[in-house]
Amino acid sequence: MIQPAKEIDIDLSMVSVSKQVLTNDLTNDRNGRRLPSYTAFNIKTVYRVCGWEVSFEVMNLFDEQYETGGSLGAAPSPFNTDHTVEDNFFVPAPGRGFLGVVSYSW
Repeated sequence: MIQPAKEIDIDLSMVSVSKQVLTNDLTNDRNGRRLPSYTAFNIKTVYRVCGWEVSFEVMNLFDEQYETGGSLGAAPSPFNTDHTVEDNFFVPAPGRGFLGVVSYSW
């Protein structure tokens, strides 16, 4: 955290995740398929004065495209039918996001 002034905080954070096995392959015996590793950065600025706090955050600062989870195909359909889902399924991470908050404490 950087504090350029008493009432201002700037926080840069990093989330780094190594390769992950896919759901339905927890023993990792299906050709070693894994989700690739990823790193994402977030930045948040907070300004405090007279009981007020104003913050602004950018999540996934560099708009990285990555998956947070996945499942191997050839799994039973979740809809109680006789067919299987043949394609692998991946859960995409959200792109760059913004959050602003204004609060007052007394």
